[in-house]
Amino acid sequence: HQLEDQIRADAAAANFKAKRAEQKTIEAETTATVLKRFSQREAGSGDELSNVVVARETVQTLALAAMQAMEVNESDRTADHRQTLLRWVGSVPFFKNNAPNEAAQVEICKDLELVSYGNGEDVVVQGEHGDAFFAILLGEVDVIVNDAVVGQLTVPQCFGDRALEGDGKGGNQGVRAATIRAAGNVTVARLQAESYYAC
Repeated sequence: HQLEDQIRADAAAANFKAKRAEQKTIEAETTATVLKRFSQREAGSGDELSNVVVARETVQTLALAAMQAMEVNESDRTADHRQTLLRWVGSVPFFKNNAPNEAAQVEICKDLELVSYGNGEDVVVQGEHGDAFFAILLGEVDVIVNDAVVGQLTVPQCFGDRALEGDGKGGNQGVRAATIRAAGNVTVARLQAESYYAC
């Protein structure tokens, strides 16, 4: 029986690995297809009716491409990886508004870390010390204050700045004002406090 159980476990593990590899291939192909379509449209199709669709696709496409670039160690990134990250950073409203020059955005790109959370996992917890800033790349999160869900955030929204800077209303700098909890699988780009302040 032990041998049979081991054989079943090995088969299940092999099946999981094969499915995960297939999923990664599909994700890569999908990203490449959307990127190609975006590039063609960006060149100028003149179709004004597709502007909203293109904008929505652009946000998702840039986020997926940025995720792939962030999976590569900073020292091993090619010029294409760096350009992809710079385009994504420049498309995120928070970065665009608060780091408007390219030099600051380049520094942000260098220090971003890719982090994933499963459904129901807390990204940050209300009342804890804030030591990082986050930008959502994939999925959505619940915003929870005093155990009540008060909102949701998704791509390309960011969070964590209030704990790093205060809320401008006498809020307690350094302390998380809300719990941010993954609503499904979520991937974020994390910027440590030191890098946030430097940029």
